[in-house]
Amino acid sequence: MEIKEFIEGNKKTIILDEDLHRIITFRIDRETNKRLEELSAKLNVTKTKLILNMIMKFLAEDEQRRILILQYPVTINSNSIIGVRVTESLLSMFIEKVPTEYPYTVALRKIVTFYTNDIRENIL
Repeated sequence: MEIKEFIEGNKKTIILDEDLHRIITFRIDRETNKRLEELSAKLNVTKTKLILNMIMKFLAEDEQRRILILQYPVTINSNSIIGVRVTESLLSMFIEKVPTEYPYTVALRKIVTFYTNDIRENIL
């Protein structure tokens, strides 16, 4: 974490991060979580890095493809809870691209499930 201090007159300002972060949690199926862990080990990256790359890949898709991904059927037989640290700017861009009928946590579940199950996709 980067810490910066600014002194202006008698006022001291401390900035802990240049870009604000938020921890978001969402549920995915345990099988999807297992595949995500296997993919993480295979590519030697963290699950968070994979999920962030999936979000960025989703944002780069054209609108028709994004709608197709959000319509991907997802069932949760036994769930796992995932937590991801995301910058506010990336989260804002993501929420902007997700249609209002999908809460962003549901959209994340669908995106992660889609890209994890579609092994033809190049995640990184």
